[in-house]
Parts: sequence; C-alpha cells; structure tokens
Amino acid sequence: MKKVIVLTAVFTILFSVSIIGDAHAFTEQRKFIGEEYDATTDLNYLNARYYNAKIGRFISEDPMFWSLPNDLLADPQQLNSYSYARNNPIVGSDPSGLVAVTVSGTTDLLNLNNNSSSNYLQDSKVLQNNIKNSFPGQDIYNFSWSGDNSDNARRQAAKDLSAYVSNIMKNYPSSEPLNFITDSHGFNNVALYTQDNNAHKINNLISFGAPFLPDYSPNESKIDNHISIYSNSDMVQRYGGNQLTFTGLIGAALFGNLGGKLGDMIHLGEFGFAGRQFSGALNQNVTSEVESGPISSHKDYRNNQNVWDKYISSYIKN
Repeated sequence: MKKVIVLTAVFTILFSVSIIGDAHAFTEQRKFIGEEYDATTDLNYLNARYYNAKIGRFISEDPMFWSLPNDLLADPQQLNSYSYARNNPIVGSDPSGLVAVTVSGTTDLLNLNNNSSSNYLQDSKVLQNNIKNSFPGQDIYNFSWSGDNSDNARRQAAKDLSAYVSNIMKNYPSSEPLNFITDSHGFNNVALYTQDNNAHKINNLISFGAPFLPDYSPNESKIDNHISIYSNSDMVQRYGGNQLTFTGLIGAALFGNLGGKLGDMIHLGEFGFAGRQFSGALNQNVTSEVESGPISSHKDYRNNQNVWDKYISSYIKN
C-alpha cells in the first residue's frame, strides 16, 4: 500500500511539472492547481506570479517572500523566493496571491439612517481597476459598516472588521500579505483595528482624506507601508473631528450649558478639528491634482487617475 502511495505521489509531481507531457498536451484552459494557462506566453497564471510548466518552476518571485515573519525564516523551505507551497505542491497550494480590503468612510453625517451602509468604494470603477493593476492577482473584499458619523459606530466597525478579516484570512497562509484601501473615516476603523494585538499585519495601507485624531492613532508596528493622500483644499477632512456635536451646539444655544450637555448625550452630527498627516506614513499632498471645491475634493481623490499614478502606484510594496 505504501508503494502505491509513493508511486502516486511521484506521478503527481511529474505530471504537475510536465515532465510527462507538456502544457500543449491538453486543450483545457485550467491547468496547474486549477489556474489559467496562457497560450500566448506558454505560462500558467497563478494570480501573483507566472509558472512555467516546461521547467517546473516559477519565473518570478513570490511577492510575500520579502514580508515573511521571522519564525518562517527559520524554515529552509521558505528561503527560496521562487518556490511554491514549501516545495510540496501535493499537500499544499497558494492560489490566492494577495488580499486587498476596501473600507469606505462615513455616509450618514447625522446618524439618522440606521439602514444605511458604507461600502461605496466597491462602486468606484477607477479605484477598483487601480487596485487590480497595482496588486496583481489579489482577491478584493469590500468591507461594509454602518457609515454613522460617531465614535461608537467607528469602534463597532473596528470590532466587526476584526471578525471580518479573521474570517477571510483563515483561508490563507498566516503570512499572506493583507492590503487596505480606505476613504475618510474608513481609515480610522482600520486604525482602531490595528490597536488590537491580534490584528493581522498590514502590508500596504492606502488612505484617502483620512481625518487624523489622536484617539485613532494607528499602531504603526502593524503597518509596513502607509500611503496617506490629502489635499489642503479638503475641508471635510479638516473638520472631520469628534470634539463637538451639532445637537450639543443647538442645545447650548437654546438652553445653555445643561442644554449643551443633553445635546451631546443625544450625540448627532460629530465634527471638530482633525489633522491631515500621520507620523510614520508617506504623506502625499495632492492639492495640485484635486482642485475642486472644499467638499467635493474629499471624494475626488479615489477617482483621480493622476493621484493614483503619481502618488500611489510606485510607492506600493509588493
């Protein structure tokens, strides 16, 4: 029985690297681990890199090799950046490549619409195409949260994001690169997530118009590369703080200090002063590229191709 198992294993290896028969021997498009065969290049496309079946090797490095944790570097099978599944394709596979998660910002400024949800980044064709081009072979996930403009909503979103990421990453190797693309307060949801010791290490974090608040300072040790995009004309970012509330101001104006305190308890419509830059991040001032109004400029970042080409794509670490 053992001989049968060994022979089966050997045959599988020989078949997968095309020692018995080459890539042209079969006409189906799906080949090695069920991924696509490109007849033009005579290569198998495995999302993050290409595999040459004729020589039984990848022709490019595994992009996650350079972000391996120290404990994996002690494993000799992990030290070859051109290897695959610890050089054991019979029992292991790595079909995914990279993981990218988008986190949209606030959608309900006064917290009145409990049925709203914030996942609008999934509808931005420009952004989605840029993610696909800059993270070749990635799986894109679009996290949805309430979109309410309150500290409580953001902290709840961070908890939900933790569960969401854990559920995704359980299907990938522990060292799988994780990338975030965030807009406005969506960044602060991720920043709160990084404050959790169990948060997955983030390879690239791209933030558009994120309001910087000390309470939401990200744990930079969890982020390899943070690219922060901002514009001096963006007043939504500048006043995206949480020190004041509209109901608090109205209550104070009508009924004095007691009315202000009651209004703050109702807590509708947070605002206040927020910073534009982050310590430890590559802060990219794109004011010259985003010349629209003080409110519209806040949403122009993610749909501006020049912003992505000049200030983001060449700074992404793969």
